Amino acid sequence: MILTTSLPGSGQETAIALSSPSVFVGSEADGGATFSRISDVVPLPDGRFAVGDDGNIELLILQPEFGIVDVWGAHGEGPGEFESVRGLWIDGARLYVLDTRAGRITGFSADGLVEETIALELPPGRVGSPQLALPAALGGKLFLGGPSASPAEGGFSADILTLMRYSDDGAFEAALGSEVTLSRFHIPGFSGAHAFTPRATIAGFGSDVYLGNGLAPSIRRFSVSGVERDPLILSGLPKPPGAREAWEKVDSLLDVAELPTRVRGWLADQPRDPLPVPSYSAFVVDAVDGTLWVKEFNPNRDYAVPSVRNKPGGVWHQIEPSGATVARYAMPDQFVLLRVHDGRFIGYTIGAFDEHIVTVYER
Repeated sequence: MILTTSLPGSGQETAIALSSPSVFVGSEADGGATFSRISDVVPLPDGRFAVGDDGNIELLILQPEFGIVDVWGAHGEGPGEFESVRGLWIDGARLYVLDTRAGRITGFSADGLVEETIALELPPGRVGSPQLALPAALGGKLFLGGPSASPAEGGFSADILTLMRYSDDGAFEAALGSEVTLSRFHIPGFSGAHAFTPRATIAGFGSDVYLGNGLAPSIRRFSVSGVERDPLILSGLPKPPGAREAWEKVDSLLDVAELPTRVRGWLADQPRDPLPVPSYSAFVVDAVDGTLWVKEFNPNRDYAVPSVRNKPGGVWHQIEPSGATVARYAMPDQFVLLRVHDGRFIGYTIGAFDEHIVTVYER
C-alpha cells in the first residue's frame, strides 16, 4: 500500500504505509492493564518485551500473547528500585535500566534478578541529579546525553544536549559534543509553551556514536574513543519550510487552539522574526543491523502548542551509509516510534483515553 505524504516538493511524494500491528497491548478500551507514560520498549532475547513506564515508575515484562506477565523492581530508593525509568538496553542476556533521578543504572538477569548497580558520576560543574537520557552502550563505554539550559535573546531559551562518555563502572570520562535540543518560547506565568520542537538525539552502533538536532541536514559522528568523524550528510530529506511558513503554522494553530487569553495574546504580539526550522525531528539506529532511520520534519506534526494534541506518526527515512534515502515509511497517526529492531518498528500508540499502548509493526 502506498500513501501520499503532505510535504510537497520533496521529490519523493510517496511513502510505504504499514499494515496492522503485530503487537498491540495496553488499550484502556480492552479493559486490560494500561501504561501511563512509556519511556522505552526493548525486545528481550526470548521474545518478550521490557516496557519502561516512567509515569507509574515501573518496569514491566510483556508477552505479546498474554499481556503483562511480570513486574521487575519497584518505585523506591533501594537496590532494584527506581525513582524514574528513562532508558532500557540489552547487553547479552542482561537488561539495563537507566534511572535519571537516582543517577544510576540497574542490571537485571533474564529472570528479573538484580545483578548489577552502577552509580553514575556527575560531570564536573554539575550538581544534583544527572538528568541523563538517551543511552547507547558501545565498546565497553556508555554514552549518555545530559541537558543543560542557557539563556538566549528575544524571549527564547535553548536547552543543550551534551554527549558524554562514561566507563562501564559509571565514571565520567569526557564530554564529546553538544547540540541545541529544544528552542521554545518562555511565557511569563505559563510553563511549557513552545512553538516547535527540534530535539537533539544520540544513538550508536558498532564503532560510531551519532549526535544531531535536525537544524542541519546532517548527523555528527564520533568514534568510541571520542574522535569526531566526518558528518553524515542526509541527501534524501525534503527541504524544510522557511521561516514564513513556520510562523504561518503557528498562526493557524492559534486560530483553532483552546489557549488561555494571555497565551494567545502573547504569541500574537511576538515579532515574526525568522525561526530555525529543522530538516528532521528524530533518528534511531537499528540495534541489529545498524541501519539509520531518520524522521523528516513535518510542521503539521512536529509543532506543539498548549492544548493542541499532536498526532506523531510521520514519515521515516531508511538511510544508507552514504546518507541517501533507501525507502520512506509512513507511520500511523498517534504512533510514536521509539526504536527499530531487526526491521520491526517498536513504540507506543496514544489511545483514546491518552493511555500508552505498546505497539509493534513488522516491515
